[in-house]
Amino acid sequence: MRIVFLTDALTSGGLETHLQTFINELIKRGHQVLVHSYFTDPVFFQGIRDPHGLFHHMIGTDDALADVAPFAPEVVHSHPFYAITRGSQLAEALHKPFFITIHGLYNSGLDNSESGVRVCEKASSVIAVDDGVAALLAGCIPTPEKLVVIPNGIDLQTFSPLAPSRNRLKAPGFNPDCFTITFVTRFQDGKETPVFQLLEHAPLIAKRLRGLNLILVGFGSFYDQIQELSNIACQKSKFLHVFLTGPQLEVRPYLAMADLVLGCGRSALEAMACQRPVFAAYQTGFAGLIDKSSFDELIFSLIGYWNPLHEKAFIEHLIKLGRSKIRLRRSAEQGLEIIKNRFNIIDAVTQLENIYHQHL
Repeated sequence: MRIVFLTDALTSGGLETHLQTFINELIKRGHQVLVHSYFTDPVFFQGIRDPHGLFHHMIGTDDALADVAPFAPEVVHSHPFYAITRGSQLAEALHKPFFITIHGLYNSGLDNSESGVRVCEKASSVIAVDDGVAALLAGCIPTPEKLVVIPNGIDLQTFSPLAPSRNRLKAPGFNPDCFTITFVTRFQDGKETPVFQLLEHAPLIAKRLRGLNLILVGFGSFYDQIQELSNIACQKSKFLHVFLTGPQLEVRPYLAMADLVLGCGRSALEAMACQRPVFAAYQTGFAGLIDKSSFDELIFSLIGYWNPLHEKAFIEHLIKLGRSKIRLRRSAEQGLEIIKNRFNIIDAVTQLENIYHQHL
């Protein structure tokens, strides 16, 4: 099968990792894949495994038809945001089935406007990456009957249980005996907000725990501001050490150092696959520790997303977790079980292939 994925830009984050993971599994199964993007950071290609030359890439123009027609795709598949409209127009011109994947709690390009209705009518399926996204879309897109959930699949060969590691903690001057939190996120698009909140309270948490190592993994337009706030926080407490990694394609070494991981969406799922306890952190704040009883609410539910913990409760949660190895171990074990049962990339790509074939 010849598949074209259309995107706006590819830098580093959940969308990019999602595409890399799906593309690698599709290539493994013998499919030809073209990525059409206005901009692609070279780091994106480091995540593609293509031993047989089945992966193709193109920096696109506004004339997607002229760009893509020589590839002769059998399937057109768009990811947010403006690529949704381009994909719809391309699929219509080529008379090919059209698919859209929505990654978050938004319906951009799929609203009840004239253009949104037209796009939804053209789409063969609208794919949500989880039940929370599907629940939102079901109430606000013109064609909810076209919705299908395909989980944000995780490559369980790449992301697998990690042995605890303190080796690299010595490099930034951390105390390897102190409680260590790794926060994996993008420092923009609102995702910088919980980083600000954490840095504001980190000196107090560090004091109560008699030591806290904080590793911030990510990059974005707020990086410099976060670096400045990190310095200020460390000056307030001799018990606090903060290390900013900058942009990272490979996050597993920093997950291996963590007693607790903060994150949301794909970063949370990857940490769970590495058997690390995860505390959900969204644009609106912190939601809670993930385990079997809380997973569906904290990861998928709109209630869990929009009702973050109050600051005092969040602080007390982290302090209690810093003193409870048993609870952290139980969360890590249950998280890994959830990923194995529900988020295996092999199952997700099989589901995607089946949907493609239904509309060919």
